[in-house]
Amino acid sequence: MLLAPFTERATVACHTPARDGDHVLLAVDVSNALQTSYYSALRVIRVSVRDGTLFLEGRVSSFHLKQLAQEAAKRVLGNATIVNELDVPS
Repeated sequence: MLLAPFTERATVACHTPARDGDHVLLAVDVSNALQTSYYSALRVIRVSVRDGTLFLEGRVSSFHLKQLAQEAAKRVLGNATIVNELDVPS
C-alpha cells in the first residue's frame, strides 16, 4: 500500500474523472464516512470539492489521524484526487 507523504499538503491522485454532480455526492459520502468513524477527531473534518478535487481540511492531533482520514476518503472515492490539508500541531 502506498501512503502519501506527511506534508502540509499531501495529494493522492488517481485517474478516473467523475461527472460534476458526482463530486458533490462523493464529498457527502466521504463526510458521512468520517462522521461514523470510531475516531471522534475525524468527525469534525471539513470535506469540500473544488475543480473536481476533494479537500480534507481542519486540524487533527496526530499524523496517524491525518492518515486515517485520508484512507477513509480513499475507501469511499476509489479513483479520484484527494488533497489532505489537515493540520497537525507540532
